[in-house]
Amino acid sequence: MAEVIYSRSPYFVRTNASGGHTGKIEIYIYSGNQSGSWTGSITYTLTATGVDAGSGNTECIFEIAELIKDKFDLDIESSSNNQSGNYMNVNALAQTLCMNVDYQTSVDTGAGFVVQDTVLGYKAVLGYSTYEQGSNYTVAEDLRHFWYDIPYILKPFSAPTTIMVQKQYSSQVIATAIREFDNLPESQFFSPNTNSRFFITNKEFGVISGVSNNTNASSLMESNEVWANRYPWGSNSTPYRYVDTKRSRQQEYIDGRGAFDYIHFSQDSNTEELLGTKVKIENVYDCGGYTPYRIRFINKYGVLQELWFFKNNALNLKVKSKSYKRNTVSFRSVSGGATDEFYRPQLAQQTVYNKNGQQTITLNSGFYPETFNEAFEQLFLSEYCWLDYKYATLPVVLKDTAFKYRNSKTDGLINHTVTFEFANNHLNNIR
Repeated sequence: MAEVIYSRSPYFVRTNASGGHTGKIEIYIYSGNQSGSWTGSITYTLTATGVDAGSGNTECIFEIAELIKDKFDLDIESSSNNQSGNYMNVNALAQTLCMNVDYQTSVDTGAGFVVQDTVLGYKAVLGYSTYEQGSNYTVAEDLRHFWYDIPYILKPFSAPTTIMVQKQYSSQVIATAIREFDNLPESQFFSPNTNSRFFITNKEFGVISGVSNNTNASSLMESNEVWANRYPWGSNSTPYRYVDTKRSRQQEYIDGRGAFDYIHFSQDSNTEELLGTKVKIENVYDCGGYTPYRIRFINKYGVLQELWFFKNNALNLKVKSKSYKRNTVSFRSVSGGATDEFYRPQLAQQTVYNKNGQQTITLNSGFYPETFNEAFEQLFLSEYCWLDYKYATLPVVLKDTAFKYRNSKTDGLINHTVTFEFANNHLNNIR
């Protein structure tokens, strides 16, 4: 398997030769299908003079992650919903979250450049590693890896959730919704329509896998895709897919709240499963009368992640403007050719212009276990954040500069308070 380069952390490539040499690296950064061979297409070319590496050798060290990061151009499209809002088009975004990287190194010891190494098929994401993980830390493209440092998904019971998972080039990832029924009689959760394909793994679990083409069975569904839309993250050669959970009429019949307890991931062939193949979902049914807000951000693995804030929130507006002192004195002619000076008190002397506002919103997460500290840390370190607000997905900037790692022993119930600034002026002044 090829490696995944975290473009927010350094990635070093070396050339080494006996004696003095000039090193060169040619980098090809692109999206879509992998080239499969060195095409000669070049995005960047870097050269350097070798320095002493001991034992009569010289070496050049090139850092290429920063150049790769500059080539990312996230596709932030809007997708209308049934309330005429503009939510983020996650499919469009997903296709731009991963880039292909090929590179070739050469050395010149005096007789012209000679190719030393050719590397093809690396993937690059907007992720990062930490200092203690060392240089060139990567995650291999392993289907069993799960790209979220969370113990489970915590969300409002009626809300969909988006998860990005890695896929093998020759296979697709299947996601299945599972609902626990706590040993209730089968008659209470079996679909009444015998034409619908509704499989029961045992008394505790109901696995929704699809419906037949029968008209009666289809009438129970909003679509033939029971609960998940599966889109590639980029082209077929890109190693990720995402699933977006959606409620359907059949699920609402089984459980009127449409809430899942697990998401089960597997391959088409069912021969290999993701690490953490059964992802638990904990549904929140009571937010204490508050409106829950969803924050989406690019996490340390370069994929889209969600965190919900369930409790009290406060919206604030900070106004900025410019002003100048206006001349309010007027002159008029009176009898005898003289002039009379006057002004109207209702005419403002201090005149305001270019007035606009900046909104901030302070969100409280509600009670999270300390095992979510890693997820909130990644939120604080993310460079891209979005908030679902008033039937739209809007970019926001996290304004807090300090995050406290809390634990249940000393802090008891853990609530995170975070302030976000909307990444635009409140008045539309785009011209």
